[in-house]
Amino acid sequence: LLIRLHHMKFSRIFLLSALAAIGFTACDNVDEADRFDGPISVEGKKNVLIEDFTGQRCSNCPLAADKVAELQGLYGHDRIIAVSIHGGGLSVSEETNPNVGLANAQGNAYNTYWGVESWPSGLIDRSGGLLDFQSWQAEVIKRFMQDVKADVKISALTYDTDTRTVSFEVETENLDAAAVSGKLQVWLTESDIVRNQTMPNGSTNREYVHKHVFRASVNDPFGDAVTVNAGETLKKTYSYTLKDNWVPENMAVVAFVYNDADGVLQVTERNLAAE
Repeated sequence: LLIRLHHMKFSRIFLLSALAAIGFTACDNVDEADRFDGPISVEGKKNVLIEDFTGQRCSNCPLAADKVAELQGLYGHDRIIAVSIHGGGLSVSEETNPNVGLANAQGNAYNTYWGVESWPSGLIDRSGGLLDFQSWQAEVIKRFMQDVKADVKISALTYDTDTRTVSFEVETENLDAAAVSGKLQVWLTESDIVRNQTMPNGSTNREYVHKHVFRASVNDPFGDAVTVNAGETLKKTYSYTLKDNWVPENMAVVAFVYNDADGVLQVTERNLAAE
């Protein structure tokens, strides 16, 4: 699979495959075995954000994690940005059980805000509402096809080992002919966390490796209001002090711009380990 990061038109094969995928998921009576699940060509600049609402006591949640890994394998980790948000009734609280739990107050608040009532559930680019993980691929393909109105970059990323403080700059560039307005959201995630997880067969895997776990919102929990005029770039500087039990080498900064009308305009990720 060739992944191109430069802007260009989607191929005819891409469009036909995407339409087929969307058509399959629009039918309520399609058996799981008959759902579209094949790779397609991905071109253009639009990245896609998957917010995976999950829990350590959720037996089907590892299947959603596998789906994320599959999509990232097909389209690239730089094109599919995933965040696992632990919260709700099947999660384990970090506050009450710090050596086991991965759910925090903000993760619970996101679950409540988006009305998550079953796990796993996911938001794809904050467009189309909550979806079962078996429907994620079709929505991902649909979002790849969107015009890119803004670009988001994380630059000047540094980590101070003495203070455990990460600092960086987020640049939002307007690529549209009109002003772009929305919210700039900046999160911290951590991967390769070994904690308990209930598995699909009902057993508990005490050596389960959790990926891209939501750790904290660096700015306002629902983002900073931004407006970027045509041809301009907005720069914002952020810093955050990591908790003692977070492993810097396994952490990443996720930044995205979204609004109610368009969903996520663009999303990007940068790992601290690369610095």
